[in-house]
Amino acid sequence: MSKNFYILSSLKDGINIGDVTRVMEFFKNKQHKIVTYKKYNKFFKELNKKNVIDINKFNIKKNTKNIVNLVVHKKIPNCFWDINNNFSGTYDKKNHNFNILNTLSKKISFPISSYKKSKKNLKIGFNNIVPDEWKIKQYPNENWENLKIKLNEFPNVNVQFQPKLKLIPYIKWIKSCDVFVSIVGFGVHIASYLEKKIVMLSGPTDRIDYRKKNKIKTIYPKKRCAIHKKKLYLKSKNCSCMKNIDENEVFKAIKSHL
Repeated sequence: MSKNFYILSSLKDGINIGDVTRVMEFFKNKQHKIVTYKKYNKFFKELNKKNVIDINKFNIKKNTKNIVNLVVHKKIPNCFWDINNNFSGTYDKKNHNFNILNTLSKKISFPISSYKKSKKNLKIGFNNIVPDEWKIKQYPNENWENLKIKLNEFPNVNVQFQPKLKLIPYIKWIKSCDVFVSIVGFGVHIASYLEKKIVMLSGPTDRIDYRKKNKIKTIYPKKRCAIHKKKLYLKSKNCSCMKNIDENEVFKAIKSHL
C-alpha cells in the first residue's frame, strides 16, 4: 500500500483555505489527508470527499516523514516538506507564496490534467464578484454582459453569473460549471483542484504558478497601470489594469475551451 501524505495546516497564521487547496492539488493522485481543525471539515469533505483529521489529536512523531507542513513558524524536522524551510523572518504571502509552491514542485510532480469530452450542453460560470477590499480586481460589468451575449450565440452554452452563496453551496456551484471564468482568487483554486477548464483574468494580482497549467488560460491587461507595472498586490485606487483586459481575448480563450 502506498504511503498516506498528511497536509498539516492551522489556517490561523497567514495560510488560508485557498493556499491549502493549491497544495492539495499536488497530491490529488496520491493518498492524502488534511490535518486541521474540525470546524473546516465541511469545506474539505465537499472538495475531496474526505473528513479532515483533527489537528489536536494528530500524532506528528508517528507520521513525520509523510507530513507536508503548512503551519508557519512551527518547523517539523525530517518531514516530507516544510513551509518553514522556504522563507526566513516573517512569512509574507505576497512575496513567498510562489517560491513555496515552486519548491514543492521539486519534491512532487504536479498531476497532469485529465479533461472529459465536452458535453452537448455546457455551463459557463462567470465568477465576477470581488471582495470589498479588492474592488480594483473587478472586471467591468459591461464586459461581462458583452461576453454573455457573444456566448449565448452558441446553442449548447448556458452562461451563469456567480450567485451570492455561502462556502459549501459555492463549491457545489463551481462543480456544476464546465468552464470557469474568473478573476484571480479563491474560486480559481477550487476550480483548479476540481480540474475545471478555466479562464483567469489577471490584473493587479497574479498566480504565476498557474502559468504552467494547461487547463488554465490566463488573460493579462494589454497594459498594466503605473503602480502594478512595478509591483503587484498593492491596493491602489487608481488601478486601470482590469479595464485594459481585452474582452475579445477573453472570448477567444473561453471559445477554445468549448
